[in-house]
Amino acid sequence: MIRFEGVGRSFGDVRAVNGLDLEIPERELCVLVGPSGAGKSTILRMINRLVEPTEGRVALDGRDLRSIGAETLRRGIGYVIQGVGLFPHLTVSANVSVVPELLGWPRARIAGRSREMLELVGLDPDRYGPRYPSQLSGGEAQRVGVARALASDPPILLMDEPFSAVDPVNRLRLQNEFLSIQRRLRKTVVFVTHDVDEAIRLADRIAVLRAGSLVQYDEPEAILDRPADAFIAGFLGADRALKRLSRRTIRDWMRPAASARVDSDLAELLCGGGQGYWWIVDGDGRLLGCLDSTLAGCSEDPREIIASQRIEDMAMNHDASLKDALSVMLGSSARTIPVVDGAFRLVGEIGLDDVERAADHGGKPK
Repeated sequence: MIRFEGVGRSFGDVRAVNGLDLEIPERELCVLVGPSGAGKSTILRMINRLVEPTEGRVALDGRDLRSIGAETLRRGIGYVIQGVGLFPHLTVSANVSVVPELLGWPRARIAGRSREMLELVGLDPDRYGPRYPSQLSGGEAQRVGVARALASDPPILLMDEPFSAVDPVNRLRLQNEFLSIQRRLRKTVVFVTHDVDEAIRLADRIAVLRAGSLVQYDEPEAILDRPADAFIAGFLGADRALKRLSRRTIRDWMRPAASARVDSDLAELLCGGGQGYWWIVDGDGRLLGCLDSTLAGCSEDPREIIASQRIEDMAMNHDASLKDALSVMLGSSARTIPVVDGAFRLVGEIGLDDVERAADHGGKPK
């Protein structure tokens, strides 16, 4: 547990943090959010002693951080920053291995850990391990930064606007991938952002800051439902119901889907009446396309219909949010879309009525 007790910090005449009392539970993801100058990064850097409090104390499991050597402390904390900060003269594998090498791990263990971490963040170690940072895209470099921060298996992870320099599409993908990693590893994460949508999507708890002071600290749903004052209500924006959908995953609201294998009699399905549409899968259950008898005639070749579709633009991963699903529905003019797992196997479908029910405050998953 990380605890701030009456913490203040001044830089000359500038007051960056004012009397902060904040408790971050173990294994939770706490997001510090607020406008520029709110003190977010200063608070984060106090945890690894890059910045020291002017008054008060920061404690880890009841122990004042000033009683722990800065170098010892930092080796037990993962740190991911905007712009990544990879060493340009080291390969990707070597960058990921930096802290385990400092800790004196055996060479074989370091090599295995580097591969494991790259796989964890979705990068092929054989393909990406020998590359240098200059050969990576922004999203790939950010993944390497996360892999490096996790390599020594630290209990605490600090993330200072890690995805802000990434384009919107890759940013959303990185957020979803990081959430998936956090569900598996359950680190104590302190995450800084100025993006309230990112905060709501990721956080177990949100600390809203303004001019160095803590304005509200609660679970995202509670802040959305009961903003503490007009500043927070304005910061959240008028679309709070839509933001609430970003907290709800498709897997909790999807329903079973009617499907047929591609090697079955597709023409009979298309012309036989009854069920209006079928999701078509291969022998391993991977989604290939859709046959809709209300849109296609009996004279059409079912396989040509499937081949002409870009089903990957419509399908949603079951770990994605209902807000993402709604966006795809509106963009594709489809009331129902397929849901897949990480291997693109069909696992269900989600409809506009499911999203509407979830947006209703009293709505519950099936």
